[in-house]
Amino acid sequence: MKLKFLIIIAYVSCYVNCVAQCNDSIKSGEATFYGGVAGSEGGNCSLPVAADDFMHCALNNTDYDGSNACGACLEITGSLGKTIVKVVDRCPECKPGDVDLTQQAFSEVANPIDGRVPIIWKFVPCPLAASKTIKVNFKSGSTKYWTAIQFRDLKHAVSKMEYLKDNAWVNVERKLFNFFIEPAGIESPMQLRITSSVGEELILKDIVINTNTDFDTKMQFSTPPNCGGEPSQEPIASFTVTPEMGVAPLEVSFDGTSSSDPNGDSITYAWDFGNGETSTLATPKVTFTEIKTYTVSLTVSDGTNTYVPVNQDIVVSDSNIAPVADFTATPTLSIAPVTVSFDASASSDANGDTLTYTWDFGDGNTGSGITVVHEYITVGKYTAILTVSDGSKTGTKTTTINVTDGNGGVSCAFGTPTTEALPAINSAFENIYVIGNGGPNLDNATNFTINWDLANNGLYQFSLGTNNGIPDWYINLLPKITQNFNTTKPSITITDSGFTGLDGAYWTTVDTGNFVLVSKTGGFTIYFSKETAAPNCEGTLPLTAFSVETFNNPVQDKLVIKGEDISKGTSVSLINISGVVLKTILVQSNSKEVELNTANLESGMYFVKINYEQREKTLRIIRN
Repeated sequence: MKLKFLIIIAYVSCYVNCVAQCNDSIKSGEATFYGGVAGSEGGNCSLPVAADDFMHCALNNTDYDGSNACGACLEITGSLGKTIVKVVDRCPECKPGDVDLTQQAFSEVANPIDGRVPIIWKFVPCPLAASKTIKVNFKSGSTKYWTAIQFRDLKHAVSKMEYLKDNAWVNVERKLFNFFIEPAGIESPMQLRITSSVGEELILKDIVINTNTDFDTKMQFSTPPNCGGEPSQEPIASFTVTPEMGVAPLEVSFDGTSSSDPNGDSITYAWDFGNGETSTLATPKVTFTEIKTYTVSLTVSDGTNTYVPVNQDIVVSDSNIAPVADFTATPTLSIAPVTVSFDASASSDANGDTLTYTWDFGDGNTGSGITVVHEYITVGKYTAILTVSDGSKTGTKTTTINVTDGNGGVSCAFGTPTTEALPAINSAFENIYVIGNGGPNLDNATNFTINWDLANNGLYQFSLGTNNGIPDWYINLLPKITQNFNTTKPSITITDSGFTGLDGAYWTTVDTGNFVLVSKTGGFTIYFSKETAAPNCEGTLPLTAFSVETFNNPVQDKLVIKGEDISKGTSVSLINISGVVLKTILVQSNSKEVELNTANLESGMYFVKINYEQREKTLRIIRN
């Protein structure tokens, strides 16, 4: 016997709140964006997203309304125009009125570089094709003993679902993840009654449980006539604060006169200052005495409509100003082992408090005091950190100590892959250096710009310009990269850049304010710099068969260097512990012994560097 599936629709009048998703309810807030994923099924609404659909959003808790907004469409208006998006997720951290858009949707209404922008928005019917009809989806595991139902392809969101049992309609609770769940189960086939957010009812008969395929109802919600007029619109709350932060007791002036009403109605003001005080004035003043952050809200009303409150934080601090850490380190570049002198006497405290000084030398050792010395034994790049404290607040400063082996400077890998996330950097660089072999030719590239915000995990700009228009005058690389800058071992992969040899995978780091890409496979480094000279990091070839040694060490007035192959043209340099070359001599003929005058040297440790035909050796000597 063949079953006949029959769907019956009935229209009833709107509920009291039927205008919730009509075109006459305008809301205001801020828009942000996230990396929305197409071709997936997830988010708090558990709705599928088509592979080519990036026009969706996550909605703040208030307007999300416990999943009631799932599947609804919003018309978003920003500085660049309008767009329509579907609600597929919840944004728990968003304030009332705020919407978190996909980047593509955000780009329709504002410049992604701005990151967070003011918007107005309203619920609108979803712009579905005429052939699109409501689908009934049964969650995996649904049976007549436990049934979970979701509705998809909606012109308006579903606000209520009931099923018919013993000639009575039984309401089913909607859960946070957008499924109507009946723990006791619903007999199949079933009769359902669904109500749209604008109050329209559809009665669906003979729906059979099938967890493999969505059931096509062949029906769709309409937009009732009562949603088609030009009803009274909500007023828009807005206010300014002067000042937004300061020392207690802090008097703050508020001005709500920038609030407005689209219909020109008079509005009233209701302030909540977060300290127990309220006001109905348009321009109140309040004094905050406690040291804390206060959230001030303004609600405006035209007598009929009340606007969702607008909030502003007021930060009240104590009169104690944090100390400022400052120090010098001498030297910051030298040959291992090296003793570095640190001097923090330039640190200051605006309140005149006595300071304590704590040092982290970056090699596992620490110290204390205004002036300290520390010996670095091992070759490496160390971050020295000074922390000063007035007993209540602290200040810090860092510097980098480069300790080399005397063979040509620091590594062109610049310490990558690093053990920390890529620090925030927002800079433009005119100078681009390709170091090593096999790298791209970027002679025509100019003005590389990066804007990376670690705190908000946002890469807002990654671009190059050219001086000849090849491959273009301006190249936005954001769509051409993948990156994990916010993790340890930060890296980036570039594809389809248009520059020969540039595509590939790179480790990333920041070196004294300059941005560095170190090829994972190509044996080269790209160094984006504000300096007019490339960094000295390539080093020299190691010594293989160069047998020389000092004869009289420690030395007095002269140093004798002996070897079997001290050839004509060999250079001998004397270097102090700060890396400064004091003198250099050139061997004039083949010899087994070379003398170096050390009579004028002060007592201490020095280095002798011997070079011949890209072979090199460094010896350490002591002057008594």
